[in-house]
Amino acid sequence: MFQGQVCVPPDGESEANFNARWQDAEARVRALRPEPTFDAEQRSLQAQAQRRVDEISQDKIFKITFGAVAPSFASVRLDRLLTAQKYVDVDHAENLNVPDERNEADVLDFCMRSNPIDPPMVGPDGGITFSSHYAQNLIPLQPTFRKINDLEVEVAASVISRPNYVQVSVWNGRYIISNGYHRALALLRAHHTRMPCVLRAVPSPEAAGFLPPAFFDVSRLGAARPPMAKDFLPESGLTDTLQFRARNHILRVGFQVQQFEAPR
Repeated sequence: MFQGQVCVPPDGESEANFNARWQDAEARVRALRPEPTFDAEQRSLQAQAQRRVDEISQDKIFKITFGAVAPSFASVRLDRLLTAQKYVDVDHAENLNVPDERNEADVLDFCMRSNPIDPPMVGPDGGITFSSHYAQNLIPLQPTFRKINDLEVEVAASVISRPNYVQVSVWNGRYIISNGYHRALALLRAHHTRMPCVLRAVPSPEAAGFLPPAFFDVSRLGAARPPMAKDFLPESGLTDTLQFRARNHILRVGFQVQQFEAPR
């Protein structure tokens, strides 16, 4: 199902050979030796980066996204992070401009970005359609109204861009990347050893949204040698190149107007 949804065999390759490569990659991962530890050695951010965190935490959209119980920010070791996601867009990771690791505040800004909303399209029925290259990037808010005068009321619907922060979920002593795979890979490729992130404890991988087929199941994430972010590096010998169907995240907003009689 996962292959059918997002992967396509390269030109000239049969479906059978394509599936065989996938199975071979699975076998190579399962044959790896157990990791000695999964402790990502989380630590507090340096003073300059922490001041930036204080600004982010007061942002209106940050509060809407994360709710009343704010998550913590920390620095973690990249080589100890698990990956629940089965693939990354290598081309995208290679095009990211990675800052110098010695300036943690700059690396924090690299990891805590937001994506501007592109201008939407208005359909003939008045519906407004938004499109984003980033998965689950757009969030519709509850419609609101305000009184302009005694004869006019304005009804409004708002759409916000979800903060595209690097996030790590902590489950059973394991640190699993929840969001920001491409930036994590870009940092690894640039030989960074640590990464600032939003850190949240979760009761289970499912609670963090790690659901098959796009993500590895619980048995793999809890294995003695689970999939690691460092496995995406070419030198790991565990990667393979696949072609993907490009997809956009679409959000459509519209109002339904009804008029009818009702008893007083």
